[in-house]
Amino acid sequence: HVDDHSPLVAATSTAGAYYGVLRTLTLDPSIDPVALSKSMVRELKAAGWAPQQTKDTTGAHVVALSSGQGSADPWFLILGGDASVAGESVLSVQLASPDIP
Repeated sequence: HVDDHSPLVAATSTAGAYYGVLRTLTLDPSIDPVALSKSMVRELKAAGWAPQQTKDTTGAHVVALSSGQGSADPWFLILGGDASVAGESVLSVQLASPDIP
């Protein structure tokens, strides 16, 4: 199952508009979401994404990345794998664009 929320976020008086994606994927319980998220992070790093922060807890792995060091207008990504609830396997993806002029 995929729960998808992908809006264009309107500009405010203090911030520009941006595009945001939030997807939560409920996986088959036999899939290890922590191993999957770690594998995805390895691929993203190889593609030039830069990890900014990582948090590991029992049954969960969350990483914040930006689209590259030195980029004037980076994209931001938060990727998480969560197996903290027995019998459930969840992967979450949150992506935000730079401000849209």
